[in-house]
Amino acid sequence: MFARIKKNNKLIALITSLVGMFLFFIGGMFSSNTQLEKISNYVTNVVVNQTRNKSLCALTIGKSKDGEQIPNADLEFHNTYGTFMQQRIAFASTVNSDKEIDIKFDNINTGNLSFLYGGAVGTIPYDGHYLHNTLPVELMFVDERMYDISNYVVYISQSQADSILDSNSVPRQENGFHTSDEYKSLLKQIVPISVDGVSSKFVIQNVYFENNYYCGSLSEVMGDFLIFSYYLPGELRSQQRNMYFMDEYVYHNRYFMNYINNAYPSHNYSLKINHYNIVGEIDEDYFLSFYAEEVRGQDWVNSLCVAIAITLLALSIFLIFFVGSKGNNTIGYTILQLAVLFIPYLIFSLLFKITGNVSYLSETACKANLFAILIFAAVFMFFSIYGGWLSRKRTAKVKDSYEISI
Repeated sequence: MFARIKKNNKLIALITSLVGMFLFFIGGMFSSNTQLEKISNYVTNVVVNQTRNKSLCALTIGKSKDGEQIPNADLEFHNTYGTFMQQRIAFASTVNSDKEIDIKFDNINTGNLSFLYGGAVGTIPYDGHYLHNTLPVELMFVDERMYDISNYVVYISQSQADSILDSNSVPRQENGFHTSDEYKSLLKQIVPISVDGVSSKFVIQNVYFENNYYCGSLSEVMGDFLIFSYYLPGELRSQQRNMYFMDEYVYHNRYFMNYINNAYPSHNYSLKINHYNIVGEIDEDYFLSFYAEEVRGQDWVNSLCVAIAITLLALSIFLIFFVGSKGNNTIGYTILQLAVLFIPYLIFSLLFKITGNVSYLSETACKANLFAILIFAAVFMFFSIYGGWLSRKRTAKVKDSYEISI
């Protein structure tokens, strides 16, 4: 049998290397990273095809079933801010983002409201403008601390301020807005806001501009909102949820899915899709399955396939250079051996193109495939060069011995 292997060593090497490269793709189909990649592709399709502006959707996550609190909103904001780009929203902490509670101004009609957590009051001046102390939101005026804590502190939008001034019969300017002094007159005023019909008094801390990426993104996924500092009436604050944003980029979605899995490791927290800007029906269970304990893939299968694949590639190198006709590779055989390495990629690429199933061409498998090709080619060339040099050295030694004997 060994004589037969020795005679057909190069053919067997072609077959073993081919099977080895196939195993990288087969193993990749079982990887947990591939499962995550499939789900993130689905999320991208939802964002592009089933949201109003086709650019964003949001996940919210609240305290666990065991009462474990969500991570601190201030820390989470700083941990995620500018993850990819500063002009792309990543995180917010909100109350009533999906409009499940009826929250409205008592005296003006602005529709159901949500609350955005803003933390400590204060402004950061820059170039004649004022940024909110913690949020990337521009304010009209310098924040002044409120010393009367009997009322809840709230920031209102410019459009909400316009509505309040309209209800007070203050006429607008020709540009459709009110004057700076008229907006400023609202500061420290009390506005009644009802939560499920129960009215509470809020004091206006400041007015924020809506024309930036952060406010625009929040409006897209939850409509009208107010910014609150720390306190809300009743049990409303206990319903605060951290919000993470998904967009049209698969890598972005996969990153935040991994982030949520790591930031909320017990997998016992309340995870929801914000439906405010979702159009039509979606597979909600599949969308959220990245956070389920049982959806983890079978990484042991992938590891086993990779181990066998590496063994087969090493075996093919051994067969080529250490069994039978050693180091005696023609240019044609060298090209054939390297070409064989690409056959599984071409086949699985075709399957992916036909079916659209990410499992056939997962990032995990493609990376493993690429590294295997590079390492195999490097080792193959090393032994080809080394074998050729060794062969010439032996020939020279034989020739020298022959000349000496003569």
